[in-house]
Amino acid sequence: RWFLLCICWSTYILYRSVVVGQMKYERNSRMMVIRPRNIWMIRIALFLKILIFLYHYLGVNYILAAVYPFINNQTNAKQKRFLEIFLEAVSIYIAIWNICRLYTWLRSPSWNRSFVLLVNRVFHLASLVEGTSLPHPLEGFVLLLIYVVQFKLTLIQFINYIRGGTELLVINIILLDIFYNAYIAYLFLVLSWIASFNGFLEVSNERIYKPFVFTTADFQNHRMMGLSILQQRQKILQLLDLYSRINNGHQDIVALWPLASVLISSVVTMVGHWAAIIYIALFNHDLDTAGKWNWVGKWHLGGGLAPLLRILLIGLCNDRLAQLDRYLSLQLLFI
Repeated sequence: RWFLLCICWSTYILYRSVVVGQMKYERNSRMMVIRPRNIWMIRIALFLKILIFLYHYLGVNYILAAVYPFINNQTNAKQKRFLEIFLEAVSIYIAIWNICRLYTWLRSPSWNRSFVLLVNRVFHLASLVEGTSLPHPLEGFVLLLIYVVQFKLTLIQFINYIRGGTELLVINIILLDIFYNAYIAYLFLVLSWIASFNGFLEVSNERIYKPFVFTTADFQNHRMMGLSILQQRQKILQLLDLYSRINNGHQDIVALWPLASVLISSVVTMVGHWAAIIYIALFNHDLDTAGKWNWVGKWHLGGGLAPLLRILLIGLCNDRLAQLDRYLSLQLLFI
């Protein structure tokens, strides 16, 4: 619970800090609402964003640096670094494209309304699941560890880009993390719900088909001991209704979630970091081993690993969710 709250509140604070969109959390009603921001705050934030975006002259300097080796026939140091410069230029323009897409989604009134409706639906489902009095385990401790490592690497990537003066990549990471962390928190929540349903169904199967061979150690929740078979069947019907609502809501959230192509495009940036790491490790003889490790950790560690872990974590969560769904279907078949 505290882990999910930390992710959700940090993501919400980050979202409100970038001053984009009209979504706001109401403490009194405990729901998300659409509320326009203060007009002067919007103007000040827009002015600062334009200044940051124009700081690199819309990335023209990166493109000129990438094109220069084509128009210059001299074999010099710049020409030898053509691939590195070209990857930097591609990374900058991919970041610009992703920033425009993410910013457009956050500013879109229709997308804001759809997102608020889905978030409120998740809040309602959470209250219904809480009403079942079932335990809510942390499903997939390894997934939690991967997220923590990914979060630390993202911070390192953020610091590296600030040191390198690539503010556009910093903005790209901030907007990406707003969407990514919200979706990861939702996946962890759904995994906990389905795991809780599976635990109850396992106990129900033993209760129905083996009424005289189990002890209290077979129960994850001692309150199930007092349930009769009829009460358990009524609770199973309640869980089926909740599972149906969760499944329908999950399909809508996946359709609304816009980050698949953005995550894949971040692989290009990762390739650029790994190209630099391989070059330093194999062909740079000016640095010793300690100097190479220090250089990699200072400039390329976060950018080389964080995008990979983001994609890996999403894939592992989806695979685990599919496994739990199949196991739940098997439990229902037994019942």
